[in-house]
Amino acid sequence: MHVNRQKLPSKKDSFKSYEKMGYFMIFVQLMCLLMQNTVSQKLLNTDDCREDIMERFFFRNMLQDISASMNKIIKVLDKRLNALESRVCDPDWTYFRQSCYIFSLDTATWVNAQQKCSQYGSSLVEIEGEEENNFIVSILGLHQGEDTYPWIGASDMVTEGKFVWNSTGLPLQFSFWAGNEPNDIDSSENCVHAYTRKDIIGRWNDRNCFMTSSYICEMKIM
Repeated sequence: MHVNRQKLPSKKDSFKSYEKMGYFMIFVQLMCLLMQNTVSQKLLNTDDCREDIMERFFFRNMLQDISASMNKIIKVLDKRLNALESRVCDPDWTYFRQSCYIFSLDTATWVNAQQKCSQYGSSLVEIEGEEENNFIVSILGLHQGEDTYPWIGASDMVTEGKFVWNSTGLPLQFSFWAGNEPNDIDSSENCVHAYTRKDIIGRWNDRNCFMTSSYICEMKIM
């Protein structure tokens, strides 16, 4: 039985499509002339020079195509992963980047709010960057104008003036203080809440920890 074997294209055959591009070939020839005039070591010959440049061009574009395809795949997988992770949150909670959040309109002191969050396996929200902060501000926007200023998980109860996140004890790497805050009025403001007032929505303020307020819980799922 005779089997037709397709001949693999040679390196030169694979460049035929490029050779139809007149301007590209002119560019290649100019590059070879430039190299012959500037490189101290003697080049093999013009054909080798031309083939070398075209080969570099071919593989560079191939790698760029692979990189673009991989980026598209990563974006698709990331969207599917986010969709799957969002199903982990209970119906009353909102998913955002590996955490579930809930805005509770129940009022409590800062310590009691922390305890209430822990009952759900969560803690008072710890806002660690601008992206997460923008998400929290969007939640607060749903309660804009309401006289409720939810607790978040920062305080300086351990060392005055050194605000840390409650669950880790780590200092704040991101902050979103309102103007002239924190100001520790009467040396009695050690816990942090966020405003829902339209003009300073989401901005932080230090407040007496024994005052009662609403609160935002965050449950990390990864």
